[in-house]
Amino acid sequence: MMDNPTCRRNEGDPNQSGGRSLKAAEDAFQAGFSKVHSVKEGFEGEKDENCYQTVGGWKNRGLPYTYDINPNLPYSFRKK
Repeated sequence: MMDNPTCRRNEGDPNQSGGRSLKAAEDAFQAGFSKVHSVKEGFEGEKDENCYQTVGGWKNRGLPYTYDINPNLPYSFRKK
């Protein structure tokens, strides 16, 4: 990534570029789960020289995702 002082890069922020995924995977493993995974580059990846998250990441690598909510799945925020 090019250094652009106008970008808010959040380097070292655990909530950017896979930090939450790694923490969640570590916590799950410590809780006894054996099949855990982490998304190393995060969902949207790193910011480019224009401050857009276009470098790496799940979404930018063309991996499958959707924003649709499946009404057949139990979500904790749905009323029973």
